[in-house]
Order: sequence, then C-alpha cells, then structure tokens
Amino acid sequence: SLKKLYLYDNQLTTLPESISNLRSLKFLNLNGNKFTTLPESIRNLTSLQRLDLNSNKLTTLPESIGNLTSLQRLDLNSNKLTTLPESISNLKSLQTLWLHSNKLSTLPESIGNLSSLEILSLRGNKFTTFPESIGNLSSLKKLYLYDNQLTTLPESISNLKSLYLSSNQLTTLPESISNLKSLQTLYLSSNQLTTLPESISNLKSLEELYLGINQFSTLPESISNLTSLQTLDLRANKLTTLPESICNIKSLQTLDLHRNQLSTLPESISNLKSLQSLNLGYNKLSTLPESMINITSLKNLYVSGNQLDSRAKSVLKQLKKKGVSVST
Repeated sequence: SLKKLYLYDNQLTTLPESISNLRSLKFLNLNGNKFTTLPESIRNLTSLQRLDLNSNKLTTLPESIGNLTSLQRLDLNSNKLTTLPESISNLKSLQTLWLHSNKLSTLPESIGNLSSLEILSLRGNKFTTFPESIGNLSSLKKLYLYDNQLTTLPESISNLKSLYLSSNQLTTLPESISNLKSLQTLYLSSNQLTTLPESISNLKSLEELYLGINQFSTLPESISNLTSLQTLDLRANKLTTLPESICNIKSLQTLDLHRNQLSTLPESISNLKSLQSLNLGYNKLSTLPESMINITSLKNLYVSGNQLDSRAKSVLKQLKKKGVSVST
C-alpha cells in the first residue's frame, strides 16, 4: 500500500476522485502545480501526516480538509487563499502550518483549537489584526507575522519562544508583551516604533532583539533587565544617546548601532564583558571612551562614517594592537 506520493512541479489542475482510495498514504507532495481547489474526496486520506501544496493557485480549501485528523504538517505557502475553513480547527495533530504569501486578512476564531500547533507562518499576507483565540494555541513556539499590516498585537499570546513581527505598521507594543516569559527571539525591525514599554524588562529569556529601522530616539533604562540578551540590533533609528543601564547587560555579544545620531557613548561600555561585535558606523561620534580598551572579548568594531578625533583614533590603535578587527 502506497505511503508516499510525489506529484510536484507538474501542470496538474485537479486530482482524480479515486485518490481517496489511498487510505494508507502518509505523505502527499503537490507543490508547484496549478490547483485552484481540492476535491472533497480528500477527506478519506485519514492516514495523511504531511500535505504539501506550496506554489499552487488555491483560493479556498474544502471543509473536508478537517477530516485529515492525522495531519502533522500542512504547507500552503504561495497560493491565493483569502480565508480558511472553520473545519481546520479539527486538525488536532497539526504541528506545523505554513501559510506565507497568500491573501489572508482574517483567521477563523476556531484556529485556537489547534492544540498541537508549534509553528505558524503567516508572513506576507494582509493581516491588520488577529482573533484573541490565537492565544489558545498552547503549544505554539514560533509565530511568523512579518510583512503584514499589523498595527497592534493580540494581548493573549503567551507561550512563544520566537516572534517575528518585522515589516508591519506597529507604532507601540502592548504592556502585555511581558507575558511572553519564554520568548527567546523577537524581531520588530521595519516598523514605526518610537518607544518600548517598561514591561519589556520582564522578558528574562530573551536572547535576540531586533529593533532596526524604526523611530527610536531613546530606550527605557529597564532594558538592562534583559539578562539573557546576546544580540541587540538598533540600526537605523534616531538614537542620540544610550542609557547607561544598557552597559549592564553582561550577556550581550552583538550590539548594532549603525546609522543613528549618537554623539557620545557611555564610559561604562567597558562593562559589556561578553561583547564581541560593536557596530557604530554612520553616527555623529567624534570621541570614543578610552574604557573601550578594556572590552577584552571584543573581536569586531565598525566605526566608518564618523568624524573621529585624534584621541578616538588612539583608542582604535590600541584596540588593533589587542587583535580587534577595526573597520574605519
């Protein structure tokens, strides 16, 4: 009995009804065809664990897709879907759902019933908001939402490890972001953020924070409470100064500040004992704190696009002697 069927990269527009006879089929790859819909008879493929339908022309899914209760992974990237059927909530075994590059603007409330779902990709759609029921996805670890039209976040999300929100229209973050106690990676690049809520300091597990290409002119002192943070990307903002407290993030390894409006750096920058890469390119720096010489972990320093004075150049010279790669 057939377990795997590969029909990808053909010109198929339909499946024969008889496909429903493949009761033992576990893997069906239909990527890169010309399907606009699927036959209702797909309901009989009750052993199916993975269904790949990327790069077709699907505008809708049959309600009968909810019968595929063994399905663990469903790939629907690069189609023309505008809605999902309510029956998708019956896919209790589903762990991974890929829906990027469609035309979705809403999700059914019942999406919250996907109790096994760990990865959900909705990037490149037309979402402006989400149902609060998305917070019921108790197993969800990775949520990809970049390249949508989001102006706000659902307050209910809580268990995530990775949240990707780049290229949206966010102007603020809710205080409820502090509920994401397990969050390790947060992408917020290319939005319209001007400030961070103080409550972001509760994200004790956060290791990577990407805030590039926003409108930040200042950062909250409480950022120093992100005690697991290793990567902080603040490129292309409007920062004129850094809070002293940022220098207390002992775990920080990569700090990207290029294309801001910094004219000084805090002397306490030498407290960043784990810092390996520091990008200061294209700011308004003329001086550098001499204490930088004491950042013994530093490997790469970028300072091009600044008008550094002789004392700053002396600091660079000493760093080079210590083996730091300096780009001027």
